[in-house]
Amino acid sequence: FYADPEFPGLGMKIQREALRLLKDRGVDEVFMEAGQRGDGPRIGTLFRRLGAVEHGDVYRLQLAEV
Repeated sequence: FYADPEFPGLGMKIQREALRLLKDRGVDEVFMEAGQRGDGPRIGTLFRRLGAVEHGDVYRLQLAEV
């Protein structure tokens, strides 16, 4: 997700509301993935500010040629 820079803090507000709604529906655990490129490091910072902790790494193995 992306929020226009003209609305600082909107991304965090959207995440908090989404998490609240999930909790209200009985969801116990959420996995969030921050990529290694692009906005990955920035989104990882947002996830940590929400209280998330790192949970391993994601590995990709592409077997077919693109």
